[in-house]
Amino acid sequence: MGTAVANHLTGVVTVTFSKLVENATSDIKGSFSVWVNWDEQKVEENTRVVVDWKDGGTTEVNIGPATGPDKDEVLYK
Repeated sequence: MGTAVANHLTGVVTVTFSKLVENATSDIKGSFSVWVNWDEQKVEENTRVVVDWKDGGTTEVNIGPATGPDKDEVLYK
C-alpha cells in the first residue's frame, strides 16, 4: 500500500502511498502503528507534543515518564 521512511536527523517520518491508493476510485480503509522513542534532550516528560499528519490532521501525544525495558526481559544468544 505504500512505504515509510524515517529521517533520524530531522525526526520526520514520510509515508508515501502507492499509485493504487492514490488513484483509487472507492474508499480504501486500513491502519498503521507508529512506535517512537522521544529524544529526551528535545522533549520533556509530562508535556504534550502535537504530531502533524499534514493532510490528515494532527494528534496530541502525552509524554509520560520513561519506563525502560521490562525488568523481566531476558536476551538469549
